Amino acid sequence: MNINLSIAWKLFPVLLLLAIPGLLISTGLTLRDVNGLFSTFAIDPEFSYLYSGVLLAQGKINLFIDHPGTPLIVLAAFVIRILHLFRPSVSLAEDVMQNPDVYLNAINISLIIFIALVIFVTGWWVYRKTGNLPAALLLQFLPFVAENVFTSIERYMPEPMLMAVVILLLGIITIDIHGKLEPGRIFRHRSVIYGIVIGFGISLKFTFGAFLIIPLFLLGGFRNKGRYLLATVVSFLVFTFPLIKRGRYFYEWIKSIFMHSGKHGSGEANILDPGQFITNLNSILQTEKHLTYALIIAAVILLLCLIPFIHKRIKNK
Repeated sequence: MNINLSIAWKLFPVLLLLAIPGLLISTGLTLRDVNGLFSTFAIDPEFSYLYSGVLLAQGKINLFIDHPGTPLIVLAAFVIRILHLFRPSVSLAEDVMQNPDVYLNAINISLIIFIALVIFVTGWWVYRKTGNLPAALLLQFLPFVAENVFTSIERYMPEPMLMAVVILLLGIITIDIHGKLEPGRIFRHRSVIYGIVIGFGISLKFTFGAFLIIPLFLLGGFRNKGRYLLATVVSFLVFTFPLIKRGRYFYEWIKSIFMHSGKHGSGEANILDPGQFITNLNSILQTEKHLTYALIIAAVILLLCLIPFIHKRIKNK
């Protein structure tokens, strides 16, 4: 009896850490079923990734790179190859063109499972390293903070996979600030681990570059910061290998986004449209009130935590 209770007690954290990934899978599959066929509601960017996945499955690298989104294309190529083994004996490209929804549905389900797996592993890793089960569960729950985050999981685009990347990054930060981030034989420095994760995130969507600044506050010394930035660049280039073929196009695309204030690099040649910026900010504040409150509270807590440090610096001077 005591042995059974001991086993049950050891399994209890595992069951708790499985609950939220399981809920995410259930939510994703439900939304996938409700939304129905991709071809009836989603063309951009699902079909761009799908057809790029076909090209990659055929050994070609002249792919879609606008986001850039290459990891999604790799996932698509992998699923397409496996699924086609169990499909009627027609060519791979022909089968995908005739039955795109079958392949997109399989790819999306694979993506949902991948996200849930990363969330579980991150939660378990944080718990094992820090012993802080509430912190691990809080990290896992992050996708449910904003409705438009977890309700995008039925789509085949960068945002759902970025859920997993953000939670993984925050898990690494949590372990690092506890002094438990121990580089292995392959990744000998914390800076390299951060660089790989950030580079992967940027390879999914270029706007993830905003997270680039976070490890710079956590890594001490110019050498570590330089190693981190170099690892980020290398990681990004590895995960965006289609740039070998379409680097020039990607450069022009990103430049137009930065230098024009309209959607997708269109509009007037200016970096910021103040009127549109205020309109979008008001829209965010109205639609994501809980997230706004959370950000305000976090900012206040951060300032309060900095007061002793500022006081000490002033006193020393």
